[in-house]
Amino acid sequence: MRTRASIITVLSVLLSWNVMAADSHTLTINIDNIQDQGGTLYLSVYNTEESYDSNSQAVTATSKDLSGSALSVTIPSLPAGKYAIKFFIDSNANKRIDFGPQGIPTEQYGFSNNGGTFGPPSFAEASIDLNGDTGIEIHAR
Repeated sequence: MRTRASIITVLSVLLSWNVMAADSHTLTINIDNIQDQGGTLYLSVYNTEESYDSNSQAVTATSKDLSGSALSVTIPSLPAGKYAIKFFIDSNANKRIDFGPQGIPTEQYGFSNNGGTFGPPSFAEASIDLNGDTGIEIHAR
């Protein structure tokens, strides 16, 4: 009886892992038009308007040293849902985006859906629906 209960427990755990794996997706973000190839890219992925607007509680965040005019970032294991991506390229190693006197960024940046022509796009404008493995293109500005 004890052996049977152990087998059932192990099978339950294995089945739950398969269900979790089936519900997770990979997001591949291809960024081009990178001008400062010696900087560091800081990228964050958000799943709520509140976290996106406040730049806090990102689902995931990563940084990559740059060495070319394009870069691909792969985010594995995201559940289906709405996500918005922001990034900036830190040219002077201060780990933040810098702005000129008029409030215009002096370092490159970008958003999912390439939004933000006059100021940053809203979460709704920048969000993408992730329902399977997905690739997106973002042009650094």
